[in-house]
Amino acid sequence: MKPPLAMVAILAGLAAVGAAGYQWLIRRPEPTTDGLLAAPGLNDRVEVVRDRWGIPHLFARGEDDLFFAQGYTHAQDRLWQMDFNRRFASGRLSEVVGESTLLLDRWMRVLSLRRSAEAAWPHTGPEACRAATRYAAGVNAVIDARVRENAWPLEFRLLRYRPERWTPADSLVLLRLMALGLSVNFEAELVRDGLAALLGPERVAELVPAYPAASPLIAAPGLDAVRQRLPAGQGSNCWVLAGRRTASGAPLLANDPHLLLSLPSVWYENQLDGPVTQVAGVSLPGVPGVVIGHNAEVAWGLTNGFSDVQDLYVETRHPDDPLCFRWGEQWLPAEVFEERIPVRGRARPVAQRVVVTRHGPLVSELLPDEPRDLALRWTIYEPDDTLGCLVGINRAHSWEAFRAAAADLGAPQLNLAYADRAGNIGWIHAGRIPIRARSVEGSRPGAVPADGASGQEEWLGYIALDELPQAYNPAAGYIVHANNKPVGDEYPHWLGQDFLPGFRARRIAELIEARASHDIDSMAAIQLDLVSIPGRTVARAVAALRADRLDPDLRPLRARLASWDGRMAAGSVEAALAFSLLLHLRRLLVSDKLGRYPAAFQGAGERLVLTGLAPLAWTSLAWTLARLDEPESPWWQQRGLPASPTPRDDALCLALRQVADDLRARLGPAVERWQWGRLNQVLVGHPLAPVSRTGDGRAKGSPLGWLLNRGPLPLGGDPFTIWPNVLQALPAPTELAAVSASYRFIADLSDWDRCHSVLPGGQSGLPGTAHYADGLAEWRAGRYHPLLWTRPAVTAAAVATLVLQPGKTGESWRFQVESSPDGGTLIGT
Repeated sequence: MKPPLAMVAILAGLAAVGAAGYQWLIRRPEPTTDGLLAAPGLNDRVEVVRDRWGIPHLFARGEDDLFFAQGYTHAQDRLWQMDFNRRFASGRLSEVVGESTLLLDRWMRVLSLRRSAEAAWPHTGPEACRAATRYAAGVNAVIDARVRENAWPLEFRLLRYRPERWTPADSLVLLRLMALGLSVNFEAELVRDGLAALLGPERVAELVPAYPAASPLIAAPGLDAVRQRLPAGQGSNCWVLAGRRTASGAPLLANDPHLLLSLPSVWYENQLDGPVTQVAGVSLPGVPGVVIGHNAEVAWGLTNGFSDVQDLYVETRHPDDPLCFRWGEQWLPAEVFEERIPVRGRARPVAQRVVVTRHGPLVSELLPDEPRDLALRWTIYEPDDTLGCLVGINRAHSWEAFRAAAADLGAPQLNLAYADRAGNIGWIHAGRIPIRARSVEGSRPGAVPADGASGQEEWLGYIALDELPQAYNPAAGYIVHANNKPVGDEYPHWLGQDFLPGFRARRIAELIEARASHDIDSMAAIQLDLVSIPGRTVARAVAALRADRLDPDLRPLRARLASWDGRMAAGSVEAALAFSLLLHLRRLLVSDKLGRYPAAFQGAGERLVLTGLAPLAWTSLAWTLARLDEPESPWWQQRGLPASPTPRDDALCLALRQVADDLRARLGPAVERWQWGRLNQVLVGHPLAPVSRTGDGRAKGSPLGWLLNRGPLPLGGDPFTIWPNVLQALPAPTELAAVSASYRFIADLSDWDRCHSVLPGGQSGLPGTAHYADGLAEWRAGRYHPLLWTRPAVTAAAVATLVLQPGKTGESWRFQVESSPDGGTLIGT
């Protein structure tokens, strides 16, 4: 039976409307990537050659035009992401989103990232200023073109707004936003302070884990030291091998920074080829230059240094003037900024007063149940030249030039790895690290909020470049840093106590030492390793239990763990058992002993609205592992139960019982279905398609999730594997957002065309386009693509060439691309 003609007409009309909508929302914003295009503001033509992975290779005859073209290509592919992050950092999301982001905006206004960036601009060096100014001109050329063509990316249409013009200070505020994500101390101070008040200083000291003895320092004994008085020598991984440890005889460098997986991807790959700046690697959309990569002579990588760059101060207000605060014998007036936060849907802006003492802004107003006036001192509040550091590293062709550039780094505080084609390798724990006065001999400055009134707990300056921990051509022939402790306690300056436990660094070193010689493939195998040292430790503890202490149904689980190799594969039942056991053991140790702080000790930070997870999540797990070596520790004794001669083993038996019951309830009675990948579900999500939770814990997706998100995806790994997958909802591994390797990069200094990389997403920020998320499958499978360098290699992989040239606004021409003898392009008429 044929459908009625009316029905056919309706369906045809709906199809036509859908096709028109798809064309308007998805296809229309796609950038021009082929042909000849006028770009007002250019001095000379620039070629933008895009390879089959969507990576643009920019060839310019002048430095000004090179950075203009980088801003142009960033904005072609990532304009909404750049604007979203700029608004995030400036406390202006509610202006376009509404009430849901108001608390976030209030935090950002108080933390004053925008004000800090604007104060730093006059202190930015001339080369960096010029790069940022030309970069901004390139971004604005794209904005102007979008205005003319009314071809806005989908997110602008959904939120019904248009971006403002880009400024050089916008690039600086994005660097401040990165510093915020990598600065983790002040919430840890609050937790330690609360625990000290609850338990007393001696008992709370037991909760601070000693750095694991088996975990390496970055500058380990036997490595070169900066000075004789130094030891003889985020999440992220980086290691570099000297040529005597590689098959080619040239250094190898590997880096994978760990950040929240998201779409659009955090990073953007590109090559910049100009008369001075010649670099390839990954950039931060909104910022000129390359953050991780190489130039013609030097390769570099980075990890979060985790040194303490934030301090809270308890301020004392004047009894008669609430805007004056005591400092020594003086009463000093605070600066007051009256912020106005526009909120979509409200007739009037929301007022937010920001009070800034001599130590920094008062953050206590936004901290729940905090009666004290707490000011945040942070290194970003003193002007720096972090952008100048980035531009300097991009142009450094020697260790001396690299160190000189590192001297300009303010925040974030980073470990910088170095390798050059002459065969040298190095590392420096760079950035501003405060030198703190010690009011009590032997105390740990910065561990808890300081007395702001005394004047006795101030910063005395910053550690000088020559005194920062660093190494150059160490005797071991390699350097590893994975957020582990950089130097031993004999180092003369206080660096902090929130370094990660070092399990990843230990495993990397094991794998480096396991082979006499390494190549690209073995470096990739290390990056993809899933062996968990903590998981293996917990499994061995369970295996050591007497079988007759366990219920009959638990004995097969004990047998599984006894034969497990510690590999956190997605299909592994043992991985699910081991990680769940570690979480249950931590809960049993502290849930009845820490008052209202068990959740905070396990990683639910005071600043949850900003970070989602505090560093105590990892150090508290290391502390739990250390307790396994103390079978009679009172921490194992459960309150309300009779004293036991074997409290640790009792807790292990109880934890295994709880884990089995929990997994059975979640995943069913068949043990073979208790696979780690069924718990470790990761969503690579977009800010406009968040996943919420229903009352029974099920994931509830956004209507736009089918277009903007990818996943959920089962993954292996845990917080301590080299390939990490750090679930944001610890202690319960049921959330979908995760921190993992946001970029993988391997540099082979014997041949720049043999460098390899991969993004867990894609180059484009435009949903529905070919390169929006095409790298995700490659990333999950542990594959890489080449990061091409030489012009012939780029030309061979090219799929589109756009020539930008000076011209009047709106002019454009199409042309045919032909290969020239030197590997460049010839433009047909």
